Amino acid sequence: MQKTYTSTGEEEFINGVVKAILINDTSKLHILVNNNGFIKYITYPNNHHFDDIVDNYGRPVKMLCVVSEKLITDFHYKAGNDDLSKGWAKRAVKSVIDHGKEVSKSYYENDYKEFRKNVKSQRIVVPEED
Repeated sequence: MQKTYTSTGEEEFINGVVKAILINDTSKLHILVNNNGFIKYITYPNNHHFDDIVDNYGRPVKMLCVVSEKLITDFHYKAGNDDLSKGWAKRAVKSVIDHGKEVSKSYYENDYKEFRKNVKSQRIVVPEED
């Protein structure tokens, strides 16, 4: 069986979302972004609204996956409350990430430049690593 490499940001995202699923914590919006090849996990309060996320230089970063309260609640009830819940939640989050990567790849390769021309957005800055 081939082992796949998971980035630190992706692991943090998986752990953060799985923890939220297990305790049904819907207070945060969980976002996985690709900032010039670096995968980062960021969170915002659940009531925070934005259209675009940018780095410290104003360049848009690619959103790979967004998990909000509805998905957390849905996965919480589907995972149940037993010894298998954590494993189920982890596999479910990985599946969501894989799907998000496919969708974002298609979006950013095909539609992003045209979309940005037609939409004015509120920009959110992703802080740099220390």
